Amino acid sequence: VVTTLDVDESIDATAVTSVLRGHGVVDIEPYRKLGRNQIRVGTFPAVGEDDVAALIAVLDHVLDRAV
Repeated sequence: VVTTLDVDESIDATAVTSVLRGHGVVDIEPYRKLGRNQIRVGTFPAVGEDDVAALIAVLDHVLDRAV
């Protein structure tokens, strides 16, 4: 399963995912094929809610600094 997140055009999704991967966040890629600035995240049913909350917190942190 893949979750797709729209990112503001002023933010380089490729740079964001590169920073995340550099810090061990995997299964995340930039995606522009639909003409939108997006980040795709691989999601799996076995991932716990705490891990999802941690990913959201990391995304918020990196995105806030990307502006």
